[in-house]
Amino acid sequence: MEDSVMDTLQARFEIIGFENPDLGQLLHSVLVGRGASIASVLVAPLSAPETGDHLMHATVIATLPGDISLRSAGHAIEEISDDLSVVAVAA
Repeated sequence: MEDSVMDTLQARFEIIGFENPDLGQLLHSVLVGRGASIASVLVAPLSAPETGDHLMHATVIATLPGDISLRSAGHAIEEISDDLSVVAVAA
């Protein structure tokens, strides 16, 4: 019997955007909806250095299935809101 387990990719996403109390849940939902397994989602307030604007910084550690690229997962996160900055790296 052939093993049908697809290759996976460990990924870390660093996200910065304007304050949104639902950011953690939205990130979780978007990635799980794409088949990812979430290890952790950490969200913390952040103050913009020059303006003092209230921002959020999130770090997501996830395992992506073989059929979704790091780039497409990052684009899916960016679709949550126009104000998000996303950096995705293989962990």
